[in-house]
Parts: sequence; C-alpha cells; structure tokens
Amino acid sequence: MSKKETHITKDIASVCGASESSRVYLIVDISDGEAELVVEKTITERYPVQEYEKVMKLHENLNRGGGRRCWSLEDLTK
Repeated sequence: MSKKETHITKDIASVCGASESSRVYLIVDISDGEAELVVEKTITERYPVQEYEKVMKLHENLNRGGGRRCWSLEDLTK
C-alpha cells in the first residue's frame, strides 16, 4: 500500500557548507491549495564514534526544552 501524498514541495534556494546549511522551499497542501514558504537552518557537528555518550547527551539536551530560549532565524542574522 503506497502512502498518499498530501503536499507538494518545491525547493527555491539552498546553501550547504561544511558545518551548516540553509534552505528555502514552498509547500502546498494539495487538498485546499494553501501554500507557505519555509526557511530552514541546520547546524551540523561531527564526532568520532568513540564519543557516542557525549553525542547522545548533546542530542538529549537539544530536545529537552526546559525553558531554554528558542532562537528565531532572524536572531541568527544579527
């Protein structure tokens, strides 16, 4: 059974570097025609396999919330 598509996504712009990337794309809901532009920013860090515990702790801390500030993309442009 194939998954029924609900959105159409069109890449508009992207930049990729060694440790960060950004992307702009348009997403359209095919059922109602609603569309929006999405801006993504990704920061990538690489670690040796031996640092598994450190990496998993970092991942946990990134996703735990706990009242930390949630940055906006505009904050990163200053």
